[in-house]
Amino acid sequence: MREDLKLRAEKMRWFHSIDLGGFQTAGRFPAHMPPNCTLFPAMDLLSGLDVKDSRCLDIGTANGLSAFGLERMGGTVVATDILPTPSPCFSLAADALESTVDYRYNVALRDAVTELGQESFDVVVCAGVLYHLLTPSTRFGSLGSSFEPTATSSSRPPSTRSPAMSR
Repeated sequence: MREDLKLRAEKMRWFHSIDLGGFQTAGRFPAHMPPNCTLFPAMDLLSGLDVKDSRCLDIGTANGLSAFGLERMGGTVVATDILPTPSPCFSLAADALESTVDYRYNVALRDAVTELGQESFDVVVCAGVLYHLLTPSTRFGSLGSSFEPTATSSSRPPSTRSPAMSR
């Protein structure tokens, strides 16, 4: 079964490099570069959070690197992406990791409030999303009702080292 997953994964075009237990997906960077290097600051920040028993939202999940990491750290995760159809890479990774992440595709940030309804979250991750937005504060302001009153944000300076979560 694991060998079948590996063969399927090798035929796919991955955005993230994800450890699927016994093998790692290729990711988008050439072999001479560290996997997921553009996400080191976000992964470093997340690795310092205690998300055990927290509700987590991963906006723009792509292949699910952040979502699966948050789940591994003990969070209950909802992951959204703008893709119009389910990502085969996310689905394969979820199967390989026996994940229970609630994956929702075809969800643009502007539609997130409608899609998420009355759900609330303790942690919201949007790694790789903000730089696509002309006015991020306007988009995220509409999500305010989805945050728990006890939710916190961090402005800890990012590190350039490779955190364990990125692998």
